[in-house]
Amino acid sequence: MKKLLYLLSLGVTVSLVFTSCVKTTPEYSTDGTDIHLTVDEASTSATSVVVNVKLDDDQNYYYCEAIESSRYTVQADNHRFMQVIMDSVYRDYINWRYEYLVDGDEYIADFSSHCLCYGDDNRKFVGLAPQTEYLIVAFCVNPETNQPVGELYYTKVTTTDTGTSSMTFEFHYAMHDGEPHISVVPSNDNEYYFCETETLTVIEEEYGGSVEAYVKELIGLYEEVARERGYDVMSKFCTKGFCDFILGADSYEEGEVGIVFAVGYDGGITTEVQYDYFVYPYYFR
Repeated sequence: MKKLLYLLSLGVTVSLVFTSCVKTTPEYSTDGTDIHLTVDEASTSATSVVVNVKLDDDQNYYYCEAIESSRYTVQADNHRFMQVIMDSVYRDYINWRYEYLVDGDEYIADFSSHCLCYGDDNRKFVGLAPQTEYLIVAFCVNPETNQPVGELYYTKVTTTDTGTSSMTFEFHYAMHDGEPHISVVPSNDNEYYFCETETLTVIEEEYGGSVEAYVKELIGLYEEVARERGYDVMSKFCTKGFCDFILGADSYEEGEVGIVFAVGYDGGITTEVQYDYFVYPYYFR
């Protein structure tokens, strides 16, 4: 399957999400500083949250993460919790670094540039669960020792519901400049949706002919990548309004039956999966 093969190229599973948002600089402070976390409510969705981070002393490296509130209750002294996070992140960093060494990659980022943030920033957390309370935590880190410095700062936010939609789709086929095109036309230009094609053979042999099962598993895998790697796959593939894509000869053989599908998606599936069959390339003539 085309999309599942793509997922395998995204790397190994990690226990905590981290993305690099560092502003590289040779100057930093090893003193703890107040970190102010403000949730951008307008940008909060069913599966993502944007947090504004401001430091009283912006020459500090720090770590920032979103975890489900049920996983940790903030204490008077949170140093052990902060150290456990750093130990876990450092293990993940070592594994990542080892993979690059094995692959012979010339560029291997150090711990601070790969795992820590520096100075004021906006952090976007993706792959979250709908209608779930999250604890946004941040604390300063000494980039030379990888040890927590100062206090734990936090705020809480609850993601929204995914909602439902009555949006429907039309599928149109045409040959342009000798290439088969499929156009997807939604009934609402203001809603996001996900569309793609797959061969009927894959649907029948691996999913018992159920297009719905295939689509839901595919989206579930993309959401898992977002949760574990912080890479928002679905937002990259979702679109609004008219969508036109070309079917390459490397994807289908002559006379092969394919399926085109579309489904509303806004932090979660919002419509029924809608689909149509075609025969490559005869259906386009």
